[in-house]
Amino acid sequence: MIKGGSKYLKTKGLGEQAVRDAFPEAIIFRPSDVYGQEDRFLRYYSGLWRHQMRWMPLPKAGKDIWKQPLSVHDMAHGISNAMKDSEAVGKTYEAVGPRRYELCELLDWFHRVMRKDAEFGYLRYDMKWDLSFQLRARLNEFCPSWPINYLTRDKIEREAVSDTVMGLPTLEDLGVTLTKMEDRIDWELRPFRAKSYYGEEVGEFEPPEPPKYIAAN
Repeated sequence: MIKGGSKYLKTKGLGEQAVRDAFPEAIIFRPSDVYGQEDRFLRYYSGLWRHQMRWMPLPKAGKDIWKQPLSVHDMAHGISNAMKDSEAVGKTYEAVGPRRYELCELLDWFHRVMRKDAEFGYLRYDMKWDLSFQLRARLNEFCPSWPINYLTRDKIEREAVSDTVMGLPTLEDLGVTLTKMEDRIDWELRPFRAKSYYGEEVGEFEPPEPPKYIAAN
């Protein structure tokens, strides 16, 4: 989408270097996508603005793009523990979730949880064939606020970047027991269910099939 890649990611790298140069004792966290109540990860993908009607355009249809989403509770726990740990001073931590998911698996799973599957009209496809979606992302950059101007070319550029760990310390080294996304997703996506006003009976719906994943360790 952008020649030269994401400027957002570049400025994060430059900012980290500047902080380390000015404050060698700083504790730096490199988080993956963080999810939780009122977040901009689950809400971004479940919201209408990220869709084309009920379809979901993605870079490469979400194939060969790997993400390790992290619970906001784990992120906060890690920061709290680092503040109390004298050995954390001057270190850089990779704050990622415990499992790696292919983006296409994640999005299909989210829609199963929201009961917005193929029967509902959900379809995931390669966005490079959708020029209208690309134009919409470009025009959104002139809009002032969430959620419209969050769907921009730079954001889509970042969607196509896989989370990569470099062997640095992680939140687990700070004593954090990482939360599996499967244990939280039903609660987090409940407000986005199709026909959420329907008063279902206990056991009326089959539990959604969980996504395939690769354990991070």
